[in-house]
Amino acid sequence: MIAEKETLKFVKEEDGIQVRSVWDENNNLVTYAEYRLMGVVPEAMKYYFDNWATEVLKVNPILLKAAVIDHAEGFEIVRYDSKVPWPLDTRVFFSLRSVRTIKPGFEYMMLMTSTGVDSFIEKHFSDPKEKKGHVVGNVFIVCNLVKAVTDAKSQVTGIDITYLFSVNPGGSIPKSLSEGQG
Repeated sequence: MIAEKETLKFVKEEDGIQVRSVWDENNNLVTYAEYRLMGVVPEAMKYYFDNWATEVLKVNPILLKAAVIDHAEGFEIVRYDSKVPWPLDTRVFFSLRSVRTIKPGFEYMMLMTSTGVDSFIEKHFSDPKEKKGHVVGNVFIVCNLVKAVTDAKSQVTGIDITYLFSVNPGGSIPKSLSEGQG
C-alpha cells in the first residue's frame, strides 16, 4: 500500500504535511500522510504514543473521546469515537493498540487494528442506550512511524512521520460527504 501511495488522490499540502486519500466503492477510506518536524526529537512522539488516549484528543479535533478500555496479550484495547457531519451517527472504533521501539532514540511505531476485538466490543459496547446514535466502524490498520532526522554529525535535528490510516467507518456515508473528507 505505501509503495502505491501515488495512486491515492492528492488531498492537500499544508505546513509541509502532504496528505493523500481515497474512498473506494465499498466505503473504505485510506489516508496516507508524510511530514517532517524540525526541532522535535523522536522521544516526544514516543511520549505521545505511550499516552495516546489523552494526547490524541489535544491534536485531533475529529475525536470526541478516546480511552484504553481493556488489555489482552500485551496489547491495549482502545475505543475512540469520531465526529461525523449531521445527520450521520457518531462512529465508534475499537482497536488493538501497540507501540514498538524499532531503534531506541531514533525510531518508534504505533499500530492499531480492529482485528481480534469482537469480544471486547461485545463486552464494552453492549448497552442499547449507548449504541443508539452510534455506528461501529472497522480499523484495518492505523500506523504511525516516526524516524529521526539527523545532521552530518548524526545529531537528531527533527523527525519524519509517516501515517497510514485505513478504515471502513461503517454504515452508509453519502458520496457527497465522502468525497470531501479524508
